[in-house]
Amino acid sequence: MASYIVHLYQSGGCDYTIGCGTVVCALEADTYTEALEEVEDLFDEEYDLTLISSATIYEVKSQGSFDVDGLRARKRAERKAEIAQAREAKERADYERLKARYEGGE
Repeated sequence: MASYIVHLYQSGGCDYTIGCGTVVCALEADTYTEALEEVEDLFDEEYDLTLISSATIYEVKSQGSFDVDGLRARKRAERKAEIAQAREAKERADYERLKARYEGGE
């Protein structure tokens, strides 16, 4: 069974009706024809047809969640490791420079 969503767009930016010019609504329709009818009902019941610039219906074949928190944690850990690596490289370079300066000067 297919599921459908509709993306409504209002040109001109933010407006209290649909919030910053865009909204996505899940539809209960099982067919594209039913989705068309349901979108028409949305205009009759919830949205002012004169304010909407476009409406795009999408058939959703699959969906999945994306782990934003996990990605954020991985990116943070990668950045922390890069900083630690850079710090280590600088400390080693400083050590080698100082070692050459003071051991070579004896």
